[in-house]
Amino acid sequence: MVERASKFVLVVAGSACFMLILYQYAGPGLSLGAPGGRAPPDDLDLFPTPDPHYEKKYYFPVRELERSLHFDMKGDDVIVFLHIQKTGGTTFGRHLVQNVRLEVPCDCRPGQKKCTCYRPNRRETWLFSRFSTGWSCGLHADWTELTNCVPGVLDRRDPAALRTPRLWHWGPPFLPTCAHLTKGLVRSLDLQKAPAFLSSGPVGTVQVGPAVRAACLPPPLRTWRPNQEEVSGEEGKGSKARKFYYITLLRDPVSRYLSEWRHVQRGATWKTSLHMCDGRTPTPEELPPCYEGTDWSGCTLQEFMDCPYNLASNRQVRMLADLSLVGCYNLSFIPEGKRAQLLLDSAKKNLRGMAFFGLTEFQRKTQYLFERTFNLKFIRPFMQYNSTRAGGVEVGEDTIRRIEELNDLDVQLYDYARDLFQQRYQYRRQLERRQQRLRSREERLLHRAKEAPPRGDAEEPGRVPTEDYMSHIIEKW
Repeated sequence: MVERASKFVLVVAGSACFMLILYQYAGPGLSLGAPGGRAPPDDLDLFPTPDPHYEKKYYFPVRELERSLHFDMKGDDVIVFLHIQKTGGTTFGRHLVQNVRLEVPCDCRPGQKKCTCYRPNRRETWLFSRFSTGWSCGLHADWTELTNCVPGVLDRRDPAALRTPRLWHWGPPFLPTCAHLTKGLVRSLDLQKAPAFLSSGPVGTVQVGPAVRAACLPPPLRTWRPNQEEVSGEEGKGSKARKFYYITLLRDPVSRYLSEWRHVQRGATWKTSLHMCDGRTPTPEELPPCYEGTDWSGCTLQEFMDCPYNLASNRQVRMLADLSLVGCYNLSFIPEGKRAQLLLDSAKKNLRGMAFFGLTEFQRKTQYLFERTFNLKFIRPFMQYNSTRAGGVEVGEDTIRRIEELNDLDVQLYDYARDLFQQRYQYRRQLERRQQRLRSREERLLHRAKEAPPRGDAEEPGRVPTEDYMSHIIEKW
C-alpha cells in the first residue's frame, strides 16, 4: 500500500515537473494567457480607465483636446518647462533628464545639479529646464519671463543661431516707436548704442538685435519668428527657426499653498527670483517683503496668510499669465477687479496654448498624456505619492475656506485645468481604443484571407466567367 502511494506521488511530481518545463519553453512563444494567442496591448493597462460617467464642465473643441505633436529632437524643437513652486516640478524635472528613453540619454553625473541633454545629431540642448540649463532665466521664472528670455539664452548657448537675423512682425498699431513702454525702460535699453532697430522689410516689420530682442514688443507677439527668406538665404544657411513647446504642472491650490507655507517655515526663500516684466524688476514699493531678515523661518500659518504681498496667493495664475497686460506688479495700473479677471483669462489662454500640462494629483495620467504628446516613453512608471508634507497638516474648515479665498483665482484656474486635463485624457484613450479595434479587425481579415482556399483558373482576375463556354461554341461552329 505504501509502495503504491509512493509511486502515485512520484508520478504526480514528475507530471508537474514536465508541465513546468513545457511552460518555460513553450509559454513565452505562445503568449499563454492572452486571448487568441496574441500578446496583450502595449501599455494601456498601466494607466487608469477613463470614467464613462465623467460630466464635462466646459466645452473644448477637438483642436484643444488633440495634443499629438511632431516633436523633432534632431531638428530645432525645444521643450521649455515652466516650474511652479510646490507642484511636484522637481520630481517631474528629474523624470525628464533621468527617466526618458532616448537615443542619446542625458548625461547626469554624480554631484552635479545639471545634466547635459544633447540632441542625437549635435551638441545642442533640446530641453530648457532646471536640471538641464539651470535657472537661466531666473529662479522659478514665470511665463512672462520665459517667453522673453528663452530665445536669447539659447542664442548665446548656440552662437551659430545668431547668424540668422530675427524679424519681429508688428501690426499697424505697434509700429517701431516703443510708445507703449515707459521712458525709464527705453533709457535702460540704450537704443543709440545697441543696434536694436534697423529698417528692414515692409511697414510694421523691424529687425531686432540680440541686445533688446523682446523689449519693445506688444504682449501677444512676444515669441520671435524669423523671416523665412532670411533663413533660407545665404546668411542664414544652416540655421532654422526654433519651436518652443512649453509645459508645466499644476496642483490643487489649497495643498500647494500649505506646502509652500511649510517650505517657507523651514527657512526656504525665493528672494533671488527676478520677477522681470517689461524689461525691469519690480520696485520695493510694488513688491514689499513679508518679513525682515534673511528668511521667514518659523512663521505661523496665520502670519503667512495675513501678508497682503505674499506671492504664494494665486501663484499659479500669476506665473501662467502675461503680466504685461496688467502693468506687471504695479497694482495701481488698473482696478483690482479688472486686473484679477485679466490675469485669470490670460492664464487660461496660455495654459490651453501650451503643448502639455499635467496635474500633480494624477501622476499616471500625466505620464500618459506626456508620452502621447511628444512621442517619448518613460523608462519607469510615475508613482502617486499622496502622503506629502502638506497632507500631514491638520487645519480646520475655517482655515481652508480662508485659503480658498486667498487663492480664488487659482481655484478657478485649477477647476478649468482639471476639466481640460480629464477631457484630453478621455479623448486620447478613446482614440487609441478605436485605433486598436481597427487594427484587430484588419488582422482578422488578413488572417481569413490567408486561410481561404486558392481560387481556380476560371476565376482568374480580369477573365469573364463565360469565356471558356463561348470559345467552345465558336470552335464547334
